[in-house]
Amino acid sequence: MATSILAVCTGNICRSPVLARLLVARTDGTVQVSSAGVRARTDEPVEPRMANLLQSRGLDAGQFAARQLTPEMIRSSTVIITMSRAQRSAVVRAVPEAVRRTFTLLELAHVLSTSPGPRSANDDATRWARVPELVSLERLNHSAGNRDLDIEDPYGRNDKTFRRVFERIWSATDTVCGVLGTGRQPWLLSAPKPRSGAQPLAQPRHSSQLGRL
Repeated sequence: MATSILAVCTGNICRSPVLARLLVARTDGTVQVSSAGVRARTDEPVEPRMANLLQSRGLDAGQFAARQLTPEMIRSSTVIITMSRAQRSAVVRAVPEAVRRTFTLLELAHVLSTSPGPRSANDDATRWARVPELVSLERLNHSAGNRDLDIEDPYGRNDKTFRRVFERIWSATDTVCGVLGTGRQPWLLSAPKPRSGAQPLAQPRHSSQLGRL
């Protein structure tokens, strides 16, 4: 089965599309990346303010339609990354066997921050396939304690909130990809500048509903 990453948030128009776009830009094309929402605003595009923030970093938010999370998506994913603990719990309730490969983004960044990363991995598909194992090995060295593992939902909030959420997703993604040593595009590593011709990620439409999420 191909290595795949599923980004999950609530409506699938703000946080998870941003994470998916960043991961596409930070991987070498050997990993399948998609996103979905536990209460998706099905078929809607990326929220305009998030789209503008993506574009300010040279990433295209076009060719996107929000989709509802389904058990089939969860089962077929190598790693599931949520924006909150509640969403992580919803994923695991729907597919209990996904518990060891489902993490909040901040949890993943926190736990992997002390990991040496995958050894002898020749491509990003191999690196990401080893993430559940790496997290299992490192988790004993970390205590969640009172650590904030959620990234707030900016939907309906002000521009400042959108920028804060975007930067938190950007920073955590940078930490995770840095540890894994995944493919890097040079224009993402310096001061952000818009880049023309950035490749959009087409997201397949899916009309199925997951009533328990």
